Amino acid sequence: MSTTHSDVKKASELVPEGFDLEAARRKQSSTLKDDMPKCPNCGSVTIIRKTSRPDHPQRVDGAFRCESCHEHFDNPERPSECQTNLARFGGGRR
Repeated sequence: MSTTHSDVKKASELVPEGFDLEAARRKQSSTLKDDMPKCPNCGSVTIIRKTSRPDHPQRVDGAFRCESCHEHFDNPERPSECQTNLARFGGGRR
């Protein structure tokens, strides 16, 4: 089954009336940073899943991109891997 343009709902149609979506987007996450996946290059939690077309001519390989160091990668570090690396290399990650 394929999705047509008319099947896709706008965020404004999904958000309850009176809910401040922009304020919710700006609010700090309730997930502790220690429990978030991190960039394998710099350790930042500000990573995004890339949604561009895989056949785009300027696309860089990797399913994720770090907003801090701009590294592209397929597998973010899991929290347990981050703790292991912190112990091994002496900390210093954000």
